[in-house]
Amino acid sequence: MGKISLGILDGVSGKVGNVIGASWKGIDYLRAKPSSVANPRTPAQMQQRTRFKGVTSLAKKLLDSIVRPIWNKAAVKMTGYNLFVKKNMEAFDSYGEIIDFSKLQISTGKLPNPYQLSVEKTEGVESGVSIFWNEISEEDVGGHGLLLVAFDQNGQEIFTDLTGDILRGEGGTDIVLPFDPGTEAHMYIFFTDVERKTFSDSIYASVNL
Repeated sequence: MGKISLGILDGVSGKVGNVIGASWKGIDYLRAKPSSVANPRTPAQMQQRTRFKGVTSLAKKLLDSIVRPIWNKAAVKMTGYNLFVKKNMEAFDSYGEIIDFSKLQISTGKLPNPYQLSVEKTEGVESGVSIFWNEISEEDVGGHGLLLVAFDQNGQEIFTDLTGDILRGEGGTDIVLPFDPGTEAHMYIFFTDVERKTFSDSIYASVNL
């Protein structure tokens, strides 16, 4: 039930029909009650919601290990979580699955990457991978650490090596991924400085184990 005190321009409160009276900072006002709450469910909108659900699910899985320590440093006027979601929406399809691993960006930052980086299966080592890179940077990056995130071919299993123990000055390394032989592994390689204040953009590579 609505109440009007001292006329229509003073002391309005409550609801009369589809008109709602309220007060904000001492100012009384009237507004129309919306006839219905909008909740669009067109096919395109539903697909977008499912894509969003897929990328936010990944962001939550990587929240403590990747999103907060890396993306929070790059975000401007938004959270690192929101920036990660925004950058990676295109990698997901209308079913919320990763459809294009090459469009997935795991790390972001201003640290320069090596001039050339290659990934290949290590012969004779089950699920082994060899990574090589060449440097032309004039900056002192030899002590920077290599970081790695890898997905299995379905994007369901995630492997991370974020120790930074493999130094950039070594020019290469061999690792063993915990995926079955024959699996297509999707890898994201990036670097960080000694104090982990700066990171590079991730470099994508895929290899059949």
